[in-house]
Amino acid sequence: MAVLNNKNLKASAQSRLQSVSQDPRLLVLLNTGLIVLLNLLVSSLNMILDHQIGSTGGLSGLGTRSILETVKSLLSYFTMLVAPFWSAGFLYSVICLAREHRAEPKTMLEGFRRFPSILMFSLNKFLILMLVGTAVTYVSSFIFMFTPFSSEMSNLIANLMENGGLLLADGTINMQAFPPDLLLHACIPLFIIFGLLFLPIYAFISYSLRLGTYLLLEGPRISGFTAVIMSFRMMKGHRMQMFKLDLSFWWYYLIEALLSVVLYLDMILPLMGITLPFNSTVAFFVCLILYGVLQTVFHLWKKLPVDMTYVLSYETIAHQDENTITL
Repeated sequence: MAVLNNKNLKASAQSRLQSVSQDPRLLVLLNTGLIVLLNLLVSSLNMILDHQIGSTGGLSGLGTRSILETVKSLLSYFTMLVAPFWSAGFLYSVICLAREHRAEPKTMLEGFRRFPSILMFSLNKFLILMLVGTAVTYVSSFIFMFTPFSSEMSNLIANLMENGGLLLADGTINMQAFPPDLLLHACIPLFIIFGLLFLPIYAFISYSLRLGTYLLLEGPRISGFTAVIMSFRMMKGHRMQMFKLDLSFWWYYLIEALLSVVLYLDMILPLMGITLPFNSTVAFFVCLILYGVLQTVFHLWKKLPVDMTYVLSYETIAHQDENTITL
């Protein structure tokens, strides 16, 4: 079984990047820059749509408001749909660089060229997690209801039954009778049980499917379901090693998280008692642009070494498999 040596992988990643004949930072700039511009465009359009929706009042404008709300939702879905496939194209470019192939801007369209297979892989992953989540919900509820953890909930229900406000006239439970704060507090043990059961399974499945996108981006076309099966098989014995590799990049994910905070500074600062010198609309776009600039600079600095390290970890695992596909 191949062993992922974090130190060697990172050194090899630096060596590969230094040996490429082109400047790969253009690819990073295109990858992050386009996402930033797309978010800025969609945010601007949403702001315009919100203004139009707010200015369309009365029953006569109900149809117009419905259309504008639909357009607003479609814009959000469009952004959610484009970003993963664009990121997959960037990953394909990094794979090309690792194999000492030339990666051009048009190479980053590979994620869209493999749209059906990547989409099916994502749907399969979602379906697996949804089924697991449903099963864990039932198990968590069973444990919660038949253990002392549900004592607070039982007392709450008993009090409502005594007051006659638990059931509606048709015999169904009146959820509005439950005080939200008391209900939330009573359900805390249930949430903890669910988390303790679901998170380990979620981590296992996520790491088992870690190589799916890499497999779909390689030469011969395979289906999304096949990528699920192959990834599960290839990750056997490597899940903990990949987890340790993730932990070695803790600083990278921490900075990404801190940069995300910048995006919401227009809401966070007023909560801290800090008044911004401009109105909420300007503050929103200032934070959005600042976030985009900082993220682009950070990605230009460190994204390539990190992604190249993960590509080399994939190669290390894939080389031990007799059914490995190569570019």
